[in-house]
Amino acid sequence: ALEREAQLDGGPAARAALEQALALREQEVSSDGQAWLRTLSALAAMLAREGDHDAAARLHGRAADLLETVAPQSAALAGHLNELGLWHLQRREYAAARQTLERALAIVAQRAANSLETARITANLAQLHEAQGNGVTARTLYARALAIYETHGDGSEALLGQAQALNFLAGQDYRQRRLASAEVRFARALALTEQAAGMQSPRLLPLLDNLATLYRSQQREGQARAHAERAERLRSQRVAPP
Repeated sequence: ALEREAQLDGGPAARAALEQALALREQEVSSDGQAWLRTLSALAAMLAREGDHDAAARLHGRAADLLETVAPQSAALAGHLNELGLWHLQRREYAAARQTLERALAIVAQRAANSLETARITANLAQLHEAQGNGVTARTLYARALAIYETHGDGSEALLGQAQALNFLAGQDYRQRRLASAEVRFARALALTEQAAGMQSPRLLPLLDNLATLYRSQQREGQARAHAERAERLRSQRVAPP
């Protein structure tokens, strides 16, 4: 009942309800660990949405500790490890991020090598290597994630996953002066993001900026200006008063 109340109310009341439910579930964890994990996961997700990532990470860690004991190959464990890995990455704790994400990837890849979960965690590992300057490894991982995402149709996660990978690969092409390949990939990433998120989404901004930079480097001023002006309109809409 407390979990249902939290889902309906939102905000501080929802957080308090989930915290109360978690405390109650902790008393029952030996007999009903699944209920405790569901409540913990709901609270961790809420904390992350509120921006309290440190508190969310502590809960993901508690869940992972339990699942390593009772369900060491479960999708639930992989999900908590993935969130922990991203938290470590955000804090630039690269060794911990790599260990955690690789453990999560091993679990999901064994369960379903071409699943969305596998693609998602592969892309997160690619982000880690990108942050560390390991461009060759990051490219390999992004290409692998892209290939998996392409098998999952036109769902928003699959399309946005493709766009993320294409944007990275295009950036590498641009830096290595493979400009024709960079243009194709940036444009494809833009089209996929428009399809998944809409024509006014802020997700379009980095892609519009990248295309403007690419065209400007080739003295294609008309195309550069069109993309730069579209990006500026999107930015203006984001800061405009209601």
